[in-house]
Amino acid sequence: MFFELIAAIVAGALAAGVVLGLNRLTGGRLPRWVMPAAAGAAIVAYAIFMEYSWYRRTVDTLPESLEVTFAHEARNVWRPWTFARPVVDRFAAVDRAAIANPGAGADQRRAELYLFGRWTAPHRVPVVYDCGAGRMAPLLETVQIDENGVVTQADWEPVPADDPTLSIVCKEA
Repeated sequence: MFFELIAAIVAGALAAGVVLGLNRLTGGRLPRWVMPAAAGAAIVAYAIFMEYSWYRRTVDTLPESLEVTFAHEARNVWRPWTFARPVVDRFAAVDRAAIANPGAGADQRRAELYLFGRWTAPHRVPVVYDCGAGRMAPLLETVQIDENGVVTQADWEPVPADDPTLSIVCKEA
């Protein structure tokens, strides 16, 4: 975040420098307000570019085993351009390499979900999916696992049948 702030300031300074050069070429005919307006416009344009490119830049750095299953598109009043084209401010990915079938004959799959946010550190969330019942639960300390490795006591939440994470997890293992 600090480097983005420095880069935005540099973009503003470069825009002001371009206007300064143009003003000298025109013999000082440009209005005085053009330089700060150009610097401000460059800073805003850089911030917008960074907001829109964050998702693609982050996804491009993920390992091949991580597959994006959800992307949240945001529209905000304080960013009116997002009504024309929403910006992705958070997303979730599942690690295909970490999917496991814990119990013999059980219809459960364990997986690792990664939650990414624009201004937050990524979070790893271990979860278990019950493919037969279409539900999932986070693997917390309160979860009980029987001798066969099957999760028996968990805070199960229903998952829609068309959920991409459910289909990936239940197909993989």
